[in-house]
Amino acid sequence: MGKVRYDVRRDWNEKRRNNINPNPIIADGKHEAIIPDELWEQVQFIISLEK
Repeated sequence: MGKVRYDVRRDWNEKRRNNINPNPIIADGKHEAIIPDELWEQVQFIISLEK
């Protein structure tokens, strides 16, 4: 999709790989997207139906 995630982990120094941040920062990357936005949205919809 051409996005970059920041701040995915909370309290990195204290809890290392645990405690995932539920609200990471998602920004547009400077790179070209591999997957078009429309395809991403379609797949996310299909995944939500399987839950």
